[in-house]
Amino acid sequence: MTMNPGSPILDRIVGDVVWAVRSEFDREHAGFGREAKSPHPDSIELLLNEYHHTQEADLRDMALATLDAMMDGELRDRIEGGFFRYAVKRDWTAPHYQKRLPDQAGAVRNFTQAYQATTRRDYLQVMRSTLTYVEQTMFNAETGGFYASQAADEKYYHVPARERPAYGRPAVDKTAYTDWNAEMSFACLKAFEATLDDHYLAVAEKNVEFLLRAARRPGGGMYHFYDGQARAYGLLRDQAQMMWLLCELYQCDGKKETIDAAKDLASVMKSEFADSLGGFLAVTVERARQERMPYRDKPLDTNGLAAKALIRLADITGESEWRRLGEAALRSLAGQCKNYGRPATGYALAVSLAMEEPVEVALIGRADDERLDVLRRSALRSYEPYKVVVTLDPLLDRVKIAAKGYPVPKAPKALVCIAETCEPPTGEPEAVEEAVARAGGHGE
Repeated sequence: MTMNPGSPILDRIVGDVVWAVRSEFDREHAGFGREAKSPHPDSIELLLNEYHHTQEADLRDMALATLDAMMDGELRDRIEGGFFRYAVKRDWTAPHYQKRLPDQAGAVRNFTQAYQATTRRDYLQVMRSTLTYVEQTMFNAETGGFYASQAADEKYYHVPARERPAYGRPAVDKTAYTDWNAEMSFACLKAFEATLDDHYLAVAEKNVEFLLRAARRPGGGMYHFYDGQARAYGLLRDQAQMMWLLCELYQCDGKKETIDAAKDLASVMKSEFADSLGGFLAVTVERARQERMPYRDKPLDTNGLAAKALIRLADITGESEWRRLGEAALRSLAGQCKNYGRPATGYALAVSLAMEEPVEVALIGRADDERLDVLRRSALRSYEPYKVVVTLDPLLDRVKIAAKGYPVPKAPKALVCIAETCEPPTGEPEAVEEAVARAGGHGE
């Protein structure tokens, strides 16, 4: 894997945060810290990403030990599926029985990546059972919205399984929060990429349709939640999480309207949330006025998320403006990172995305050609954390194709490139997966 030209202020951040994660790792019970245990999905993702890049076994072992503790301990509901919010005790016992949507999204994301990294079937089973719980309990199949949470009814979870139907299931908060919905759909897309199970893609697509229909402001940007009416516009996290989701969906569907929606959100972030010193403020001016906030802060984690989305948007579109904005956000907060330790993992994930040269899979062909979709599926299934899949139509994108120096094939082809080095074009699905592995430094 090649590195993008680094910024001196960013060069050490990923290593420093990985060190902080390592220092908090519980060698006896796994997880992070010595008291109550929460999953911390960004920390697990960072460890798996860095293991993939460095092959340092201890990074993998910390991530997998934590997932094993989550899977085998009391945090997971083995009867109805899903994960509880956190465990009160260090050994992952005595759970707080609330089930929140973002906790399910984080678990699906982590167990999917762990399955890709190890091919362990038990991780795949946990990912599938968690998605089944979400779809059965926290998803409105009619509208496409995900619900917020299921209540922490401790008595219910101590009733024998056969008696639970008579007791009545814990209440579900049916509010659809934009950022949480986007997190869950992103996790569904990662599950689709790992398994090529079209059902997961269909759920994500239905949810995106819901969000763009019900929670998008007429003038652009996303409201914070929908409870029969869209409400509370003006939070950076909603825009960033939705843009990150749309960038991932584009890689799965290759549709121009998908990436155009992401670009619209990038423009909203630039015009309504940007700080003159670089980075993004948590709320709009109007939102701060409504909430009577004395000042608008610039949160590290949300700026990391915004930067990730902007950098990925630049990788897809080739429009360098978005990368400049994302990198400026990272630099603007680099000095604060050392004060956070392990909680800076979301920011560190964004820094690693900015520093690593992506493996680009360029799919060249007409959108209505089924052979192109076969190549796309092979590209998506190939495990590489720093991969980006771009679809180029020979007629609609001829300027981009010419600028890249790509050939225009008669039949759909895939080119796998890193920096300016490309593998020969191929129309064979297996060759795409092999080329991605080689480009990422893990092939023959």
